[in-house]
Amino acid sequence: MLRKYFYPHIEPTLNEAASVLHSKGLKADILTLIGLMLSFFSAAAYGMGLFFFGAMFLLASGLCDMLDGALARQTKTGTAFGAFFDSVIDRYADFFILSGILIHYMNGMEYGVATLALVALLGSMLTSYTKARMECFPAKCDIGLIERPERVILIFAGSFFGFMVPALWVLAILSHFTVFQRIWFAKEQLSKISR
Repeated sequence: MLRKYFYPHIEPTLNEAASVLHSKGLKADILTLIGLMLSFFSAAAYGMGLFFFGAMFLLASGLCDMLDGALARQTKTGTAFGAFFDSVIDRYADFFILSGILIHYMNGMEYGVATLALVALLGSMLTSYTKARMECFPAKCDIGLIERPERVILIFAGSFFGFMVPALWVLAILSHFTVFQRIWFAKEQLSKISR
């Protein structure tokens, strides 16, 4: 949702930053991998209970995620495989980050919150899977209340401002709500195709 309404406002700034990165010889796929590495550092920080550092690494990883696409467009090197690769790396990043949070609460024997993080992780995976699965059919699935940018913002805000548990509740509920939105959308669209 944020990508649709907010991204056009920051696109010029991202394009300028991408031009600078291109002038330094950086490639989009390398930036994608840097973002993955930063998400791993974020997960490690969360796992150790260092939420501030986890938030900072998460922010840097999210910035890489926004810039790699802009860099591919700036350099006209965007390919179908590049988009696929970026999407797969994003799933690894989501897994790392939420697993780090889960490990922190498991270590603290806060099993209820750890379970909540697991539910949020499942929701984030299914949100992406339902969209990808619909791409197998002639019906694009762009609907949904919460996608990756919203997930990153929620986790960042929750860890930076000290309300991670409420953020996990919101993430868990809205992620699964988005999954059900997409299931309903798929039912409607695919029933039209099968007629």
